[in-house]
Amino acid sequence: MTMLRSAFLTRRATLAGAAGLMIPRLGHAELTAKVVIGKDGWLFPAWEDVRRTNLARTKAVTKVLADAAAALRQGGLQIAFLLTPHKARVYADFLPADFQPDADFAGRYTMARTDLQVSGALVPDLQAFMAASRQAQSEPLFFKADTHWTAAGAELCAAEMGRQLRGLLPADAKRKGMSLGGYQNHMHTGDLVGLLPDSEQPKFKPERFRLRSAAALRGGGNNQGGLIDDSNADVAVIGNSYTQPYFGFPLVLSNQLNRPVDLSWQTARVGPYRTMLDYLASPLFKEQRPVLLVWHVMEGALEWPSDLESAWGPAAMPPAQFLDGLRQAVRRA
Repeated sequence: MTMLRSAFLTRRATLAGAAGLMIPRLGHAELTAKVVIGKDGWLFPAWEDVRRTNLARTKAVTKVLADAAAALRQGGLQIAFLLTPHKARVYADFLPADFQPDADFAGRYTMARTDLQVSGALVPDLQAFMAASRQAQSEPLFFKADTHWTAAGAELCAAEMGRQLRGLLPADAKRKGMSLGGYQNHMHTGDLVGLLPDSEQPKFKPERFRLRSAAALRGGGNNQGGLIDDSNADVAVIGNSYTQPYFGFPLVLSNQLNRPVDLSWQTARVGPYRTMLDYLASPLFKEQRPVLLVWHVMEGALEWPSDLESAWGPAAMPPAQFLDGLRQAVRRA
């Protein structure tokens, strides 16, 4: 039985919809308006400009996220942040010479992680973990021409998250996790390819990658992808398209925790703030209040506060509105 259910499953989303996010003006040969063309066929999103790190803005964002995590904990929920590092951090050696990280970028992930831990939330160091795993992993952890991690990257991080989360959960012999199948080969066309000039696109072919057979379940529109809604899960993943079943993260997490996992995801364009509030307002939360929330935040969003309309569009809201809404949603009757 598939021990995973899902709410708010939209079409299978990519971050191509985020192409309008704070695009810097770029003037070098290796850069297009939206895409950084790196070495050996690697592409990076230009809106995540590692050359201009704003630590003050990051501090403001992590303060709001930490306050939210503290409020969730006060509501009786354990919190873990799935803080995914920049693709440009994990594969910095493939960046072009004129798109190199500035000095502040080097320490930003560690700083953000420290700030989030103030709330009492668990924040695994996936920056260090992915860097170490990359050396021992034959498959890339991110797609070369896409904004997303590969199934290999998702599975490794899910296994590490599961290892660190087990101590936060009570033993429960009645709950069983996902049984994982074997691997199938798939081809993936990168979302960054479509943002290149027409003349450049033919240079970037679909990439082959391995995918768990169970992870082939895809949420899309009204199609629930075979996911069931009677899992009685006490763990929920709140995220974006990184955490969709297609890449396997929630499936492997369920397997590693040996318990069912709920999933609520929306596109990255919606942002972590509205996505969290929508989940807390949903029947998925109200009918089965979990013990543990795994909240996905991308490193690239650490400079985009909740009220930044150029990032979140209609989902933007003042930090106070977000925190007030969150506190009301988790307050027990």
